[in-house]
Amino acid sequence: MTDYELYVGIDWATEAHQVCLLDPSGRRREERSVPHTGAGLAALADSLLTVVADPAASPSPSKCPAGPWSIRCSSAACTCSR
Repeated sequence: MTDYELYVGIDWATEAHQVCLLDPSGRRREERSVPHTGAGLAALADSLLTVVADPAASPSPSKCPAGPWSIRCSSAACTCSR
């Protein structure tokens, strides 16, 4: 298994998303709630880009709905599979 710089788990919901960041050893680095808005998702994507050196070397969510999140991910050299 590849060790990534950061693992991001997102519990996708209709009003707010629960986000958990783990380091390669599985230790929780951060957990927070993000509003289900374009601005909320853009802020999450921007904050994730500040904690990883190479976004392309980080795993992507296995499912990612189309919209602001996938647009922001693709512009940062990340990929979301649908």
